[in-house]
Amino acid sequence: MIDVFVRMAAVPASAGVVAESVRWAAGADPVASQHQVVTLFGDPTVMHLAWALAAANRGKPDSVWQINADGSALAAELSFAKAALQDDAAALLSSNGPQLRSAVAHLISVRSQGGHTAAIRVPITIVAGGDFDSDAMLALLREAEGDVDNEQVEDELAA
Repeated sequence: MIDVFVRMAAVPASAGVVAESVRWAAGADPVASQHQVVTLFGDPTVMHLAWALAAANRGKPDSVWQINADGSALAAELSFAKAALQDDAAALLSSNGPQLRSAVAHLISVRSQGGHTAAIRVPITIVAGGDFDSDAMLALLREAEGDVDNEQVEDELAA
């Protein structure tokens, strides 16, 4: 279980960005609760929220991920393969769909009241991606960049 704080903002820092997300590190205390903060821009959608959650969950703690309208995710100079994020987002929607839809509906209803800052806390269960070891993370980053080790793929096919 992870707490997600979802909020709305008027204008993204960069054009084409529909969301930003960050997963805060638990720090030195392993029993400390983990949480993510997601900021949605423009007209929020459940898919934008799911993409942002998936990126923060797969990413390194404390990295700010910018989610573009096409579903791509960038943090500093890192990116993830869109297919991996779409799979994670689909899993999140499958296991947490009602919570995510309610969060977006709440944000839209509060925004339409004018003068109010829209934000909501959503507890979700993370079932996708998650904690990768460094080799798995490196493989994901190489896949995202299109750098696939053909020799390793051939070895795996031969086995």
